[in-house]
Amino acid sequence: MTVFVGGGGVRMGGDIPVALLDPRTLRSLQRLGAASPLKDAQPYYDAATTVEAEEPPVPRLLLKAQEKFRAAELLLEQGMTNVPLELLLEAVLNTAAARGNLERAPKAAQAGVWVYAEAVPNGWLAYEEAALVMRSIALAQALELPTSLLEQLLEDVRGFAGMGVA
Repeated sequence: MTVFVGGGGVRMGGDIPVALLDPRTLRSLQRLGAASPLKDAQPYYDAATTVEAEEPPVPRLLLKAQEKFRAAELLLEQGMTNVPLELLLEAVLNTAAARGNLERAPKAAQAGVWVYAEAVPNGWLAYEEAALVMRSIALAQALELPTSLLEQLLEDVRGFAGMGVA
């Protein structure tokens, strides 16, 4: 959209005429040349040329981690424990990988080495976050897990993956 001030536009709240034009109408009026009602108008705002600050895109792995977290939360509410635990582990690994701008998360079997060889030394994870990754891996290997441990892991992953209540 383009906003013109001056010329033959509508008068809004005073002596200044204003016209709001879509790109197609603007092109049509510009073809009229000197006969255009916009010949004396000055563009005030042109969406086609104005660059607004855009928020950086959310990394794909972080979106994936948040989806896995929500799925784990729903399954845990339904009383399931094994599948939510696997989903929480994937959410943790995806979040950790997103912090390092990686294309994909490390496998759980290699994650321990990756955390302490790359993620922590490069500053992608703090030691407390590395401990959360390791705890998630350890709990995911358990055959049976008390619900209280799973609920605590859920809350820790909520903060780590940026899933806090807004």
